[in-house]
Amino acid sequence: MNEIEQIKQQQKAWGSNNGVDLDQDNYVKEIAENFFIPLSDETVRDLKGGDGSEIKDDNTRTKVYATHSSSALACNVFEYWRYHDKSILGKSMQLGKSIKTMCFEQKLSMGMKGRMPNLDVFMILEDGQSVAIESKFTEWMSRKSKKDLFTKSYFENGIKRWSDVGLPNCQKVAEKLNKKPDTYKYLNATQLLKHALGLAKMHSNSSMLLYLYYDFKDSEISKTHTAEIDKFREDIQEELSFRGLTYQDLFKSMTKHESKIGQEYLDYLKERYFAT
Repeated sequence: MNEIEQIKQQQKAWGSNNGVDLDQDNYVKEIAENFFIPLSDETVRDLKGGDGSEIKDDNTRTKVYATHSSSALACNVFEYWRYHDKSILGKSMQLGKSIKTMCFEQKLSMGMKGRMPNLDVFMILEDGQSVAIESKFTEWMSRKSKKDLFTKSYFENGIKRWSDVGLPNCQKVAEKLNKKPDTYKYLNATQLLKHALGLAKMHSNSSMLLYLYYDFKDSEISKTHTAEIDKFREDIQEELSFRGLTYQDLFKSMTKHESKIGQEYLDYLKERYFAT
């Protein structure tokens, strides 16, 4: 049984223990069953507006119905903070400042034709700094494919798209990755570079790019993935204050503030995602 199947089994066990009836694909029958609290109107709007088809309408089963959905994981962790003191979340994520606003599936324009990259979670801090979060659950556990490559438009006519927005190191990494797309086995560096370009173009090159992922510790793919995150961070150096953070470490950090956080919320996350 590979890592993805083990996670699906964990989610299946959670459903069974909590009376959540799952189908053969580990999808809930009612969307509300997949979340700790009902999604706000703002979040539903965000998910419907994204390009990932997370939610279409009330009667169509989409990816967010899956218990192993990355979007469901992100919503279960972050939706709670729409209604509570976001400064605690900011401290847990080591952002340096409190969080002023937060949304899901934020689109970033790169000044090019075609589909814009979507950020899983997007925040504005009290000092105005932007924080872009790319969230992963099981997606990174599969090898990268041809669909994860750059199109020719990113480099046509010798344009230096990243350098033009103050990201020369990202430019070097993008050019190298374009020539040698198998540089990374599990980290979708192409996607991160697209986010970096859109973030710098729409906000500023002093924004923060955070790679938040669910780790499968003590596995060979986890070791490779972690090394690739470190390599990417080293290659782009200080640009966009890029860093990786595991959901496990975020949860552990939140528990340090448990006296100020609802126990039901922490218990739900622990049982469903972090018990093992």
